[in-house]
Formats: sequence, C-alpha cells, structure tokens
Amino acid sequence: MKNLTTTIIALFTITSSFANNTTPAAKASLSATVNNNTVTLSFASNSNFQIERSFYSNEFTTIATVNNTFGGNFNINDNAAELNGRKVAYYRVKTTNADGTVSYSNTTIVTLNNNETAAAATASVKFNAANNGNATITVKNAAGKTIAVKNIIAAKGANAVELTNGLAKGFYTATVSVNGVTVATEKVIAE
Repeated sequence: MKNLTTTIIALFTITSSFANNTTPAAKASLSATVNNNTVTLSFASNSNFQIERSFYSNEFTTIATVNNTFGGNFNINDNAAELNGRKVAYYRVKTTNADGTVSYSNTTIVTLNNNETAAAATASVKFNAANNGNATITVKNAAGKTIAVKNIIAAKGANAVELTNGLAKGFYTATVSVNGVTVATEKVIAE
C-alpha cells in the first residue's frame, strides 16, 4: 500500500487505499452497510468508476464519478438528502477501462433506517364496470410482487378507489377484475 487519500465529492466521502495498477477493469464486487441513514459502499476498482443509485431497482442515476488511475479499495459514504423518507436504495458500480469497455458490479439493496415515520402513501385507481359486481384490485410493485389487494363492490359505470393499505411512495401497476374478468390494468403513483 503506497498511499492513503480521502476525497470529498458533494455529500459523499470517498476513502481509498491504492497502489499503481495498470491491469484492465475488473467487475467490482460491491457491499454496503447502513449507520444512521448513511450508506457506506465498499469495493475494489482498478479503473475509472461511477457510483449509481436507484430507489426503484431500475433507472439508475450517477451520484459520484471518480477518475481512478491507481486502483485500490474504496469506501464511499452516501448521506444525501434524497435518502430521507426512503425505505430502500439500490447501488451498483460502473467501471470503465482505458479502452472504453464497461462493466457493472452486483446490485446491492440497502434497507435504510430512517428515524422519521413516513406517512402512508395513497393512490387512486379508476375503472369502468359493465355491471354491478365484486371487484378485486391487485397492486404490484416494479418487481411484480403483490403489495396490496382490495376487494370492493363495484357499481355499473365509472368507479374510483383510493388505496392506502401498505403502500410506500412509488410506482405500481394496478389490475382490476370485476366478477372474475379483468377490466383495467393501469400504472398508479402512490404519493
């Protein structure tokens, strides 16, 4: 180990121990810990890299970029305001070699320990029923996991239903069945 340096980028603290390393970019192995809603990411990289974060397991956003010519082990602390009120965050490392080849680390899911109590989110589902009957509204997250099921009596014509049971803020898909027949599938936003 030749050197130890700490660089502060925005709300991120990046600590690195490195040695001069010119080998090609290797796929980084990422791990994470949480303490007081600060996420510490740990990984090794021997090339330029970007830290990416998502709150919905897709649509990653770059939150830090490091031009790394020495390689080494890195610890990055993320305590950005965007973490407040969130239950989970997804992280990955994108490494870029000198020849432009790109690889991604594993995606690490972090459960955040927000001290604040988040208000329950609500979403509205609207649908038309051909007849009066029993309706079932099934709400699924982006991964396809059923988050909530609500049974109601639907009236013939336009119906609107507020959903609050177990929803966190985010994007969902709601499927409505009346008398066993699917009458609507729509994207809903819980806020």
